[in-house]
Amino acid sequence: MTPKRGTERARGRLDHLLDRAAAFGERRPRSLLLGLALLTLFFAAQLPRLTVSYDPLDFLPRAERVDLFRHVEDAFGVGSFSHLIVVRFAPKSGYALESPQAVREMEAVLQELRETPGILEAEGIPDFVKFVRQELHGGDRRYASLPEDDGPDERGYTFQDLIRLTFQRMALVQKFLSPRGTALATATVAPQADLIDVARRVRRALEPIRQTAKALRIDVASYGGTLDAFGTITRRDLRVLTPAVVALIVGVLVWIFRLTRRRELLAALALVAVIAALNLGPLVSPLLRRELLLWELVCTLLLAGIVVGTFRPLANLYLPVLVVAVAGVWTFGALSLLGIPFSFLMVAVVPLLLGVGIDDAIHLLHRYEEERCKGRSGPEAMRIALGRTGRALLLTTLTTTAGFAALLVAPSPPLRAFGLLSAVAMLSAFLVTVLLVPAAKALVREGPRTEPWPPAAGPRWARALGHPTRSAISRLLGAYARGMDRRGRGVAAGVLLLGLVLGIGGYWEGHAFQTYSVDYRRLLPADHPVARLYTEINREFRPYDEVQIVLKGDLARLSVMRVLLQDLPTALAGSPYAHRVTSLAHVLEDVRAANAALSEGFLERFLQSPDGAYRWLLGEVFAQERLRARIAPYARPLPDGSVEAVVRVNTLRFSDQRGIARVTEDLTRRLEPVFARLRALGVEARITGTPYLEEIGLAALRRSFLQSLLLSLLFCFVVLAAVFGSARWALLALSPVVLVTGLVLGSLNVLGLELNAATAVVAALSIGLGIDYAIHLLNRFREEGDLEITTARTGEALSAAFVTTASAFFALLLGRITWNRDFGLLVGLAIVFAFAATVFFLTALLRLTFAPEPGAEGRETTGRLPGPAPTPVGAALDPPRISKEENP
Repeated sequence: MTPKRGTERARGRLDHLLDRAAAFGERRPRSLLLGLALLTLFFAAQLPRLTVSYDPLDFLPRAERVDLFRHVEDAFGVGSFSHLIVVRFAPKSGYALESPQAVREMEAVLQELRETPGILEAEGIPDFVKFVRQELHGGDRRYASLPEDDGPDERGYTFQDLIRLTFQRMALVQKFLSPRGTALATATVAPQADLIDVARRVRRALEPIRQTAKALRIDVASYGGTLDAFGTITRRDLRVLTPAVVALIVGVLVWIFRLTRRRELLAALALVAVIAALNLGPLVSPLLRRELLLWELVCTLLLAGIVVGTFRPLANLYLPVLVVAVAGVWTFGALSLLGIPFSFLMVAVVPLLLGVGIDDAIHLLHRYEEERCKGRSGPEAMRIALGRTGRALLLTTLTTTAGFAALLVAPSPPLRAFGLLSAVAMLSAFLVTVLLVPAAKALVREGPRTEPWPPAAGPRWARALGHPTRSAISRLLGAYARGMDRRGRGVAAGVLLLGLVLGIGGYWEGHAFQTYSVDYRRLLPADHPVARLYTEINREFRPYDEVQIVLKGDLARLSVMRVLLQDLPTALAGSPYAHRVTSLAHVLEDVRAANAALSEGFLERFLQSPDGAYRWLLGEVFAQERLRARIAPYARPLPDGSVEAVVRVNTLRFSDQRGIARVTEDLTRRLEPVFARLRALGVEARITGTPYLEEIGLAALRRSFLQSLLLSLLFCFVVLAAVFGSARWALLALSPVVLVTGLVLGSLNVLGLELNAATAVVAALSIGLGIDYAIHLLNRFREEGDLEITTARTGEALSAAFVTTASAFFALLLGRITWNRDFGLLVGLAIVFAFAATVFFLTALLRLTFAPEPGAEGRETTGRLPGPAPTPVGAALDPPRISKEENP
């Protein structure tokens, strides 16, 4: 069997399948709707099991340094800032950090942190003061606390003396102090704890201390708190923006389906008003919980009543929205069944579902209304609409799914998860559309139609005054296609040349694009207190990023300690990025400075054998519980008698790929001689840390972006060539997408937008959505063979789909969060480019590819394909089927 015959057979099977779906929906609509409802309930039951992932480590591919970082977290404590709660202390007027009142307030904060569920440990300046006091009293546990008063104890030490000795003797206490006179306390969140819940508990626990503190101003920053604020602000923004988006979508659907009767318009306005009241109610009176519950109950009942009472006349309005809702339940229910955690990156699937789900329903219902206005019965119109438009919908689903499936081989884990979820969303939207819409239309009995198509755009009084029967968009697009025919190839060539110049310019401008890591401040408005606090903490302490140097071997030797105390800090002293170095050697120095007995024992042994003295001291530290807790974050003994330790280096944070590369290159270059000396001493040294992990993640993100772009285009071409049966038609369908990709890349640099884990999906989105528009236009052109009719009629449906999809993304521009605004702007622009490239660039390309017949200028039908009638997607163009009622 030849490939062409195999393709025709596949098309025949596709037509048969769509016909059977239409027939089943016509004969058994209630059974089909019941099955859909049960399946939706099944997926809805899976939603409570959906887990959420906030850990940035989940966004990283497998790599040696990533595995080493996880090992450091398991062996020495969490090193990721996402699992760190930071409390900043700033002295009030008349007080200093060294005052007893300030230390007591810090201790109260640490006690509350330790008692908070989900907190593994907390550390701050009071811990060092207590350690010094206990060691000055020979390790007596009774003195492992702060003094109750400021007076001298039995050994003559006042509270102020203990604080002074701590600041003078303890090297590690310096990492909790800044040159600006502020201090930190840190708390480690358990790896499996809910970051947002822990942050809320900490905030509630510390609020009374913040209100009553006399010496200190206390501020709290955490990744979980940032996510909580991000969610709160986003929900508030969505409550305000949702009514506007709903009003726009309702307006577009009212326009596209000409719902101009007074009852229909009043119902649409009431629908928007009730949704606005339902969303804005909690913002008007956020404290009146009981009244709000009653308000939301009343609004929900009103909404249900409006929908039930007006479902028949407004079916074309409700069905697209219902398709999106059901497809959303299927998509996220399937995500829960697959055991994939939900991340903030997957929020992009929601507007994607809104755009694609509504698009599919609009195209199907638009063709249905066109056939009904030609005088066909409802079942006959649905069979034709599903047979003709259904092919295009299936083709767009296959190509979009193929485009997103390319992300499954991306190196970046979040992009793989997004690709899988988006593919499921596309399949769900298609299945719900072709099953739900025909069955619902079969139940909604409609009378005969006699109006021409497109029907009049206004009410009866407007039609009586000669109102044109085609919308302004339809007339404009039709005039554009007709103008290219009348003026010959010049206009089409000019449009193509302009498109090529813009596309090539976009690729040239955006070829050197940069990727960016997640900056927590971009999850909040720029003027948010937490965002400002992040900036202050990063400027004073640089706790965001930490580089870990993992050492393994016989470390308790003078030569190794000299490297850790002298060579390593000296090597990093000239770095503009390194801030502070803490290691096993610093812990041992602190222990000696605080414990006179250990210091004397060490010095006695040091005169005989320096290496023996360090081995003895390290053994004492590991043997005593109070000292072992002090060294645990920096060293641990191994079963073979060696020691594994970690050196922690705080570094300046950058979010752009170039800045992170400068940090890693500088540290690697400066540390290489130190590592050479350690290896010469028999010590294994490896390096990891946040900058190295972000460098790996950004490199994977960049590769994923480019790789998914190329693979998406390749997969889409294969699917298009197979279904169209022609590589030529496949290239025509892909041409707008290639242009859109260049424009999107250029927009990144021109507008100064960041390509990060969230906006990196714009390439897949632009391909998936852009190719949909091209397929619908080509499918209608192959069916009609007339460029003007194709552009006017399909362009009208594309315009409605374009407005609804773009509005869902552009609405994010009205929010307050930079992350959301960047994402909404970039994806919204991609949709605008896709629509413009399809209706203008592709139309011009079709005009040059398929020239009109000689002498066709001036005819009513222009731009027709030469020769016999063209073949629509999937099958030969059959003559219209006539129902029994219409057959004379």
